[in-house]
Amino acid sequence: RTVSEVGVSYCGPSVTNSIGRSASILAFGTPRAVSGDLELIALDLPSGATCVFLAAPSSGLVPQPPGSVGTLCLGSSIGRYVGAGQFGAADAGGTLRRTFSLAVIPGPAGPVVPAPGDLWYFQAWYRDVTTTGVASNFTDGVAIRLE
Repeated sequence: RTVSEVGVSYCGPSVTNSIGRSASILAFGTPRAVSGDLELIALDLPSGATCVFLAAPSSGLVPQPPGSVGTLCLGSSIGRYVGAGQFGAADAGGTLRRTFSLAVIPGPAGPVVPAPGDLWYFQAWYRDVTTTGVASNFTDGVAIRLE
């Protein structure tokens, strides 16, 4: 079975990071609210950078939120994939990939059960050591309409 890229990229390019690249996010899988799986891939991160995938039911545009040199592209009710095995460090090539079930998406007050037709936005946050010290940055975003 072939797995297809899903979603529409938005809010890019991201702010250049400490290795001179604009990190990005890609999504592959089956965007079904009840039974789908979604593989999120963050690319062009600094090697070894801690990375967390984020999800929200709305988009946003917040340049340089506290502690970051990047732009937060998510709106309110931001959830974080911080369970066991859901976050990690970028490999030597600057990539982190994780697969998540779409039956439940994290929210700030607990798990959210999405419905077919919902539009969800995803982004990755990562640590980035800049010339002014340790900060954070973000990838661009990807918007996905669930089936």
